[in-house]
Amino acid sequence: MVKSIQVEFDGKELRGKTQSGYISIGNGGFSPMDLVLVALGGCTGIDVITILSKMKVEFDMNITVKGKRREEHPRVYESIEITYDFKCKEEYQREVMRAVSLSLNKYCSVSAMLSKSCPIFYRVVINGKEVESGKKGQMEDKGKIP
Repeated sequence: MVKSIQVEFDGKELRGKTQSGYISIGNGGFSPMDLVLVALGGCTGIDVITILSKMKVEFDMNITVKGKRREEHPRVYESIEITYDFKCKEEYQREVMRAVSLSLNKYCSVSAMLSKSCPIFYRVVINGKEVESGKKGQMEDKGKIP
């Protein structure tokens, strides 16, 4: 499958254009490196929402993605940390961990691509309590559901 976007400059604003709409880049909009983090958070977020919805889990979730960049050019990310912050019933911890594991280790294309160039760390917080943290690829699949 080939994806295509356009980047347009109208003399005032640089915008990325997709079939879904526009996004401002630079000068008050997202920086290109911000968009990398947005893409990662959005990709894993969609996976987790889809998986937990199929499991009939009721939850709210916030994802924070932080990237540490090199000081010298090119200023690529040296490491990335994803924090998944859930509000849900405690009894859903196993399902939450399963969804995060499947996203990070199987489904999220952005995570798969970025992890080839820098380590990705994760933290899972449920109702204000950190339940697990570590590095992508080393996450135990504790949430296996028979």
